[in-house]
Amino acid sequence: MENTLVSAIITTYGRPFSLVKRAIDSVLHQTYPHIELILFMPAIRSGNASSFSGTRYRNANSFCT
Repeated sequence: MENTLVSAIITTYGRPFSLVKRAIDSVLHQTYPHIELILFMPAIRSGNASSFSGTRYRNANSFCT
């Protein structure tokens, strides 16, 4: 149970990016280390997407059509 992956899914549309970032930060600052964050935010601006970087972030925009 200690290595169980927990998925947190955030879906949003038309929200201010500052609010979405607060939600993302909340998930990433949990003490449980095995968390996968899935963010579905249609029409995200590339400048906002580049705000996230590091080993815990992977851009999966290539999966969207």
